[in-house]
Amino acid sequence: MITHVIEPFVFTTSAHLSVPGNAAVSCEIQNPTCESKQLGQGLVETTVHAFIQLQSKGTDSIVIPFVASCPVGFCPTNTVANVAQYSNNSNKENATDDNV
Repeated sequence: MITHVIEPFVFTTSAHLSVPGNAAVSCEIQNPTCESKQLGQGLVETTVHAFIQLQSKGTDSIVIPFVASCPVGFCPTNTVANVAQYSNNSNKENATDDNV
């Protein structure tokens, strides 16, 4: 069997997609295939199939609410109770001030 390279060719295609800001983008070609068939009169049709996986990696900022001096969910239970008690006392004082 003798192989002849008829004509190498290069093609480029683009797709425009939205990704999060400051994301690192990469792509990977998976399982590419190529099919060629003779059409006659010296013409050849070539079809390239390629699955392209586009990935973006970034960081999202997370806001953790604070109560008193510790993040919610990390406070010792007595601190949460003290904050609640302080809040109740403040509300009672405000109500008393309004009645004067």
